[in-house]
Amino acid sequence: MKFLITGAGGFIGSHLARHLLEQGHAVTAAMHRRGGLTEMPAGNLKTACGDLLDDSFCNKLLEEHTPDIVFHLAAQSLPQAAWQDPAHNFQNNTMAALKLFDAATRRERKPLVVFASSSSVYAPAGDGARLAETSPLRPNSIYAAGKLAVEQLAAIYGKTHGLPCIIVRPFFIIGPGKKGDVSSDLARGIARIERGETGELRAGNLSAIRDFLDIHDATAALLTAAIGGRAGETYNICSGEGHSIGKVLDILRQNTKRPVAVVVDKAKLRSIDDPVKIGDPAKIMRLGWKRSVSLEQSLAAVMAYWRTQETI
Repeated sequence: MKFLITGAGGFIGSHLARHLLEQGHAVTAAMHRRGGLTEMPAGNLKTACGDLLDDSFCNKLLEEHTPDIVFHLAAQSLPQAAWQDPAHNFQNNTMAALKLFDAATRRERKPLVVFASSSSVYAPAGDGARLAETSPLRPNSIYAAGKLAVEQLAAIYGKTHGLPCIIVRPFFIIGPGKKGDVSSDLARGIARIERGETGELRAGNLSAIRDFLDIHDATAALLTAAIGGRAGETYNICSGEGHSIGKVLDILRQNTKRPVAVVVDKAKLRSIDDPVKIGDPAKIMRLGWKRSVSLEQSLAAVMAYWRTQETI
């Protein structure tokens, strides 16, 4: 099959491109700028660089590469950055998707669009229960509001223009190469302590419970949803298990080369963060997907990544 990945230079996009190539699929990797893809396996890989806010680029992308399936992953993906520049975040995350949907509807044979939303669109589960695709939605950030807006746009384009769309809601995807999330921040801090660059690890709320999923399982789930899922449906991408940030830290420092002194940094504490967020993967599992990488294995890979970086 022919796949188009927007945001292919990002963490999930690059891993997904690698996974699809390994499966023998043809991949067009669309990126804002060159240099995002490294060490790709041999295969039918094409690249396209441009701005999704440019109508001509979107139209040319779909016209020239004629994908069967589009994974729309391109986004400004750090929620905290959205607070710093809300208009820029909304422009990049919402308007870019709108232009891509519009371009896709112009194709005689419309591709299936798989949009990567976010678990942040869910309302908190007061009792800590697992969140299913039918759970109440209540975004509490600019980033989450933009993601939900695109979900609604996808539904509108599906109903009025016949554009087949599938929504996926990733929870906390972790793995080597990711930056700016809690697991990578903790691993990076420990690696700096091991090198003697700092004497302490600054952390936020260690009691928060999150649903972590390895990037390899996440990419397999994305492909499962695209191939086996139904247009108009939504699928959680998650493990179904909750672990505290404190447990993540404990696992990371089990094999450290130096003692790790932890200091709680008030700047990392955010009152709007949900105390517990765990997804229910039952729906994607009914399509044949199952988790294969443990949290310990994932964190070992993250730790190994930061230990091998020249500058951290």
